[in-house]
Amino acid sequence: MKFRKCKQYSVFLENRAGALAELCNLISERSVNLLAICAIDTVEEAVLRIVAEDEVRTLEALKGDGFRVVETEIFLVELDNVPGATGRMATDLAKAGINIDYIYASAHPEGPKAYLVLRTHQMAETEKVLRGGE
Repeated sequence: MKFRKCKQYSVFLENRAGALAELCNLISERSVNLLAICAIDTVEEAVLRIVAEDEVRTLEALKGDGFRVVETEIFLVELDNVPGATGRMATDLAKAGINIDYIYASAHPEGPKAYLVLRTHQMAETEKVLRGGE
C-alpha cells in the first residue's frame, strides 16, 4: 500500500455561510490543490482539516490571512477503492495494538483509488504496519 507522511492543517472557521468558500478561494488563488478535507462543526465555529499538495504555500496563505492554524503530522494512505480496503488496514493496526485517533477519506465510486487520512498517537508503529510489518 502506498502512503506518505504529510502535514494536516486544522483551521478554525467562523460557523457562517461563506466561510468555507473564502478559505478555499484563498488557497486556490495560489494554485494549490486540496487532497483531503474534513469539517467538524461546533456551535460557534467549525474545525476544518485540510491536506494540500503544497504544504508551504498553504500554511503561508492561511497564516498570512490571519487564520488560527494547528499543524499535525498525518499519513495520507492510498487504498484500492474496493469494499473492505479500509477494514483490512484497520484490522492490521488493531492487531498491532494501535488505536486510530481519527480517519477521513475521499473516493469516487468510478475511480480505482481512494485517499485516506490517518492519525494515531503511535505514528512510528503505524508506519511499520503500513509498510507491511517491516
